Amino acid sequence: MTLRVTQVMLSSGFGGAERLFVDLCLSLAESGVSVQAICQPDFQGRDQLAGHAAIAVSALRVAGNWDLLAMRKMKGQIRSFQPDVIHSHLARGALYAGRSAQPLAI
Repeated sequence: MTLRVTQVMLSSGFGGAERLFVDLCLSLAESGVSVQAICQPDFQGRDQLAGHAAIAVSALRVAGNWDLLAMRKMKGQIRSFQPDVIHSHLARGALYAGRSAQPLAI
């Protein structure tokens, strides 16, 4: 059974946390883990992930900290990927991932 990990980064820029997100996604994928990378459509590190066979990039436009439509969409993305683990990055990613994962019991 292959481990399935969802990584969540809802920042558009590219600093240290975003670099860590990209590096973790790539490292996990290279070690045989199936990775779902949920990020903003304009995330600057998205191109580094998009072509990898073991990484499913899921775009999610988020408008603020309480975008209920985005939370619903994230929940659907997570449900369809069926991860074993969700790892979120930064405060907004943790807020959305936590609220999306809780009813899915992940």
